[in-house]
Amino acid sequence: MLTVNNLTKRYGDVLANSKVTFTAEDGQITLMVGPNGAGKSTAIKCIAGLLRFQGEVLIGPYRNKTLEAKRIFGYIPELPVMYDSLTVYEHLEFIGRAYGVKDWKQRADQLLERMELSDKVKKLGKELSKGMQQKVSICCALLPRPQVVLFDEPCGAGSSRHQGIEADDAGNEAPGLRRGDQHPYAGQRGGALGQDPDHDEGPDCGLPHQTGN
Repeated sequence: MLTVNNLTKRYGDVLANSKVTFTAEDGQITLMVGPNGAGKSTAIKCIAGLLRFQGEVLIGPYRNKTLEAKRIFGYIPELPVMYDSLTVYEHLEFIGRAYGVKDWKQRADQLLERMELSDKVKKLGKELSKGMQQKVSICCALLPRPQVVLFDEPCGAGSSRHQGIEADDAGNEAPGLRRGDQHPYAGQRGGALGQDPDHDEGPDCGLPHQTGN
Protein backbone atom coordinates (compact mmCIF):
# COMPACT_ATOMS: atom_id res chain seq x y z
CA MET A 1 0.00 0.00 0.00
CA LEU A 2 1.10 3.54 -0.78
CA THR A 3 -0.32 6.32 1.39
CA VAL A 4 0.22 10.02 0.71
CA ASN A 5 -1.08 12.53 3.25
CA ASN A 6 -1.03 16.30 2.70
CA LEU A 7 2.12 16.25 0.55
CA THR A 8 3.15 19.88 0.08
CA LYS A 9 6.23 21.16 -1.72
CA ARG A 10 7.38 24.75 -2.12
CA TYR A 11 10.25 26.33 -4.01
CA GLY A 12 10.52 29.63 -2.23
CA ASP A 13 7.23 31.43 -2.90
CA VAL A 14 6.20 28.92 -5.57
CA LEU A 15 3.73 26.25 -4.44
CA ALA A 16 4.47 23.16 -6.51
CA ASN A 17 2.23 20.69 -4.64
CA SER A 18 -0.54 21.57 -2.20
CA LYS A 19 -1.78 18.94 0.29
CA VAL A 20 -1.76 16.05 -2.18
CA THR A 21 -3.56 13.14 -0.51
CA PHE A 22 -4.42 9.68 -1.85
CA THR A 23 -4.00 5.96 -1.19
CA ALA A 24 -3.03 3.19 -3.61
CA GLU A 25 -4.30 -0.07 -2.18
CA ASP A 26 -2.67 -3.45 -2.75
CA GLY A 27 -3.29 -4.61 -6.30
CA GLN A 28 -4.36 -1.14 -7.43
CA ILE A 29 -2.83 1.02 -10.17
CA THR A 30 -2.98 4.77 -9.58
CA LEU A 31 -2.27 7.28 -12.33
CA MET A 32 -1.15 10.81 -11.56
CA VAL A 33 -2.42 12.92 -14.45
CA GLY A 34 -2.46 16.60 -15.33
CA PRO A 35 -1.12 19.12 -17.86
CA ASN A 36 2.50 20.19 -18.12
CA GLY A 37 3.55 22.18 -15.07
CA ALA A 38 0.89 20.61 -12.84
CA GLY A 39 3.49 19.28 -10.38
CA LYS A 40 3.45 15.57 -11.25
CA SER A 41 7.21 15.14 -11.37
CA THR A 42 7.64 17.06 -8.15
CA ALA A 43 5.16 14.84 -6.35
CA ILE A 44 6.75 11.69 -7.76
CA LYS A 45 10.21 12.79 -6.62
CA CYS A 46 8.87 13.55 -3.16
CA ILE A 47 7.22 10.12 -2.93
CA ALA A 48 10.46 8.48 -4.10
CA GLY A 49 12.35 10.30 -1.36
CA LEU A 50 14.40 12.47 -3.73
CA LEU A 51 13.05 15.80 -2.47
CA ARG A 52 12.25 17.20 0.95
CA PHE A 53 8.59 18.03 1.51
CA GLN A 54 5.93 18.66 4.12
CA GLY A 55 3.40 15.95 4.84
CA GLU A 56 3.65 12.18 5.06
CA VAL A 57 4.35 9.37 2.58
CA LEU A 58 4.10 5.75 3.72
CA ILE A 59 5.34 2.73 1.79
CA GLY A 60 3.39 -0.01 3.46
CA PRO A 61 3.60 0.93 7.16
CA TYR A 62 6.97 2.70 6.79
CA ARG A 63 7.89 6.33 6.15
CA ASN A 64 9.22 6.63 2.62
CA LYS A 65 12.79 7.61 3.51
CA THR A 66 13.43 4.76 5.95
CA LEU A 67 15.52 1.73 5.07
CA GLU A 68 12.52 -0.53 5.70
CA ALA A 69 10.51 1.38 3.09
CA LYS A 70 13.30 1.27 0.52
CA ARG A 71 13.49 -2.52 0.83
CA ILE A 72 9.92 -2.89 -0.45
CA PHE A 73 9.89 -0.01 -2.92
CA GLY A 74 10.81 0.08 -6.61
CA TYR A 75 11.33 3.28 -8.61
CA ILE A 76 11.64 3.57 -12.38
CA PRO A 77 12.59 7.11 -13.47
CA GLU A 78 11.63 8.65 -16.79
CA LEU A 79 15.31 8.93 -17.71
CA PRO A 80 17.20 5.68 -17.06
CA VAL A 81 20.55 5.95 -15.27
CA MET A 82 23.08 3.18 -15.83
CA TYR A 83 26.74 2.66 -15.02
CA ASP A 84 28.76 3.01 -18.22
CA SER A 85 31.27 0.31 -17.28
CA LEU A 86 28.84 -2.35 -16.03
CA THR A 87 27.15 -4.87 -18.28
CA VAL A 88 23.42 -5.44 -18.28
CA TYR A 89 23.84 -8.61 -16.22
CA GLU A 90 26.20 -6.89 -13.77
CA HIS A 91 23.54 -4.25 -13.11
CA LEU A 92 21.10 -6.98 -12.11
CA GLU A 93 23.75 -8.77 -10.04
CA PHE A 94 24.49 -5.51 -8.21
CA ILE A 95 20.81 -5.00 -7.36
CA GLY A 96 20.31 -8.64 -6.42
CA ARG A 97 23.25 -8.67 -4.01
CA ALA A 98 22.44 -5.22 -2.59
CA TYR A 99 18.87 -6.28 -1.76
CA GLY A 100 19.88 -9.77 -0.63
CA VAL A 101 17.73 -11.53 -3.24
CA LYS A 102 18.67 -15.21 -2.82
CA ASP A 103 17.33 -16.31 -6.21
CA TRP A 104 18.50 -13.19 -8.06
CA LYS A 105 20.05 -15.19 -10.93
CA GLN A 106 16.83 -17.05 -11.71
CA ARG A 107 14.80 -13.87 -11.23
CA ALA A 108 17.19 -11.88 -13.49
CA ASP A 109 16.99 -14.49 -16.25
CA GLN A 110 13.18 -14.41 -16.12
CA LEU A 111 13.03 -10.61 -16.36
CA LEU A 112 15.66 -10.42 -19.10
CA GLU A 113 13.76 -12.98 -21.17
CA ARG A 114 10.47 -11.17 -20.61
CA MET A 115 12.00 -7.87 -21.72
CA GLU A 116 13.83 -9.52 -24.67
CA LEU A 117 17.24 -8.58 -23.27
CA SER A 118 18.74 -12.07 -23.01
CA ASP A 119 21.05 -11.38 -25.95
CA LYS A 120 22.19 -8.07 -24.42
CA VAL A 121 23.52 -9.36 -21.07
CA LYS A 122 27.16 -8.63 -21.97
CA LYS A 123 26.48 -5.17 -23.35
CA LEU A 124 27.83 -2.23 -21.35
CA GLY A 125 25.44 0.42 -20.12
CA LYS A 126 26.99 3.03 -22.40
CA GLU A 127 26.41 0.82 -25.43
CA LEU A 128 22.65 0.65 -25.00
CA SER A 129 20.02 2.84 -26.60
CA LYS A 130 17.68 4.81 -24.34
CA GLY A 131 14.95 2.26 -24.93
CA MET A 132 17.22 -0.61 -23.94
CA GLN A 133 18.40 1.29 -20.87
CA GLN A 134 14.76 1.81 -19.90
CA LYS A 135 14.12 -1.92 -20.09
CA VAL A 136 17.14 -2.61 -17.87
CA SER A 137 15.87 0.00 -15.42
CA ILE A 138 12.53 -1.81 -15.23
CA CYS A 139 14.27 -5.15 -14.66
CA CYS A 140 16.40 -3.68 -11.86
CA ALA A 141 13.37 -2.17 -10.13
CA LEU A 142 11.35 -5.40 -10.30
CA LEU A 143 14.17 -7.77 -9.37
CA PRO A 144 13.68 -7.51 -5.55
CA ARG A 145 9.91 -8.09 -5.92
CA PRO A 146 8.88 -4.71 -4.46
CA GLN A 147 5.50 -4.30 -2.80
CA VAL A 148 5.11 -0.80 -4.26
CA VAL A 149 6.38 0.26 -7.69
CA LEU A 150 6.63 3.88 -8.82
CA PHE A 151 6.78 4.46 -12.60
CA ASP A 152 7.60 7.81 -14.16
CA GLU A 153 6.62 7.36 -17.82
CA PRO A 154 8.63 4.15 -18.29
CA CYS A 155 6.97 3.36 -21.62
CA GLY A 156 8.02 6.59 -23.28
CA ALA A 157 11.18 5.01 -24.65
CA GLY A 158 10.32 1.30 -24.41
CA SER A 159 8.38 -0.89 -26.79
CA SER A 160 4.61 -0.88 -26.41
CA ARG A 161 4.83 -4.69 -26.32
CA HIS A 162 6.13 -4.42 -22.75
CA GLN A 163 3.63 -1.97 -21.33
CA GLY A 164 1.91 -4.72 -19.36
CA ILE A 165 5.00 -6.13 -17.69
CA GLU A 166 4.77 -3.96 -14.57
CA ALA A 167 1.61 -5.50 -13.14
CA ASP A 168 2.57 -9.03 -14.12
CA ASP A 169 6.08 -9.06 -12.69
CA ALA A 170 5.74 -6.73 -9.72
CA GLY A 171 3.22 -9.17 -8.23
CA ASN A 172 -0.54 -9.01 -8.05
CA GLU A 173 -0.42 -7.33 -4.65
CA ALA A 174 1.91 -4.48 -5.60
CA PRO A 175 0.22 -1.11 -6.06
CA GLY A 176 1.77 1.22 -8.62
CA LEU A 177 1.81 4.94 -9.21
CA ARG A 178 2.64 6.32 -12.59
CA ARG A 179 1.94 9.25 -14.84
CA GLY A 180 -0.44 8.98 -17.75
CA ASP A 181 1.88 8.30 -20.71
CA GLN A 182 0.58 5.49 -22.95
CA HIS A 183 -2.84 5.86 -21.33
CA PRO A 184 -5.85 8.06 -22.20
CA TYR A 185 -3.83 10.99 -20.86
CA ALA A 186 -0.85 10.42 -23.15
CA GLY A 187 1.05 13.58 -24.01
CA GLN A 188 0.54 15.21 -20.61
CA ARG A 189 4.20 14.86 -19.74
CA GLY A 190 6.04 16.52 -16.89
CA GLY A 191 9.62 17.09 -15.83
CA ALA A 192 12.35 14.46 -16.05
CA LEU A 193 14.44 12.89 -13.30
CA GLY A 194 17.68 14.73 -12.73
CA GLN A 195 16.32 18.21 -13.44
CA ASP A 196 17.51 21.06 -11.27
CA PRO A 197 14.83 21.18 -8.54
CA ASP A 198 14.68 24.94 -8.91
CA HIS A 199 13.41 24.41 -12.46
CA ASP A 200 10.93 21.65 -11.71
CA GLU A 201 7.19 21.70 -12.12
CA GLY A 202 5.22 24.87 -11.50
CA PRO A 203 2.27 25.56 -9.19
CA ASP A 204 -0.72 23.28 -8.63
CA CYS A 205 -0.68 19.53 -8.24
CA GLY A 206 -1.47 16.65 -10.59
CA LEU A 207 -4.61 14.81 -9.57
CA PRO A 208 -4.42 11.08 -8.89
CA HIS A 209 -6.70 8.87 -10.98
CA GLN A 210 -7.22 5.34 -9.71
CA THR A 211 -8.14 2.20 -11.54
CA GLY A 212 -8.91 -1.31 -10.42
CA ASN A 213 -6.72 -4.37 -10.75
